[in-house]
Amino acid sequence: MKTVIITHPHADHIGGMYTVFRECRVDQVYDNGQPTSTNTYRTYLKEIEKRNIPYKAVRAGDVIPFFKDVAFRVLGPAEIMKDDKGRPALNNNSVVGRLTYGNFTMLFTGDCEKEEEMSIMKGEQTFLKSDVLKAGHHGSKTSSSAQFLKAVSPQAALISAGAG
Repeated sequence: MKTVIITHPHADHIGGMYTVFRECRVDQVYDNGQPTSTNTYRTYLKEIEKRNIPYKAVRAGDVIPFFKDVAFRVLGPAEIMKDDKGRPALNNNSVVGRLTYGNFTMLFTGDCEKEEEMSIMKGEQTFLKSDVLKAGHHGSKTSSSAQFLKAVSPQAALISAGAG
């Protein structure tokens, strides 16, 4: 099964999906269910529909099975957060999840910012502790609060960032 999880619909997170759909077999797509009006997002949805790919919006508590003994537990979004104009805050509604494989754990955070971190920490904190952390929002100062880092307590952290 070829599973894709999209954390949120910003172009830097879904922009490559057209090529993925064209070049790879995708059997299931998960995302946070937050719409946006960009051409990139509309193309993403059209390709899912055109290819008849099963699609599901996930929330905290969902578990996505990958393979035998490999699962992704969704920790966020735990609640829908709004921006200052009352619209869903796309970064703070990122899919956040913990991948488990045997004794190895890795926390994926998308562009989760401090507000979503706090929301997630209100829940079941036993699922936060992870061996590796993919730092939120490309390692920017809007994410990775001291309280969150203490709760996750990773041995290593990764930052995904573009050139420059």
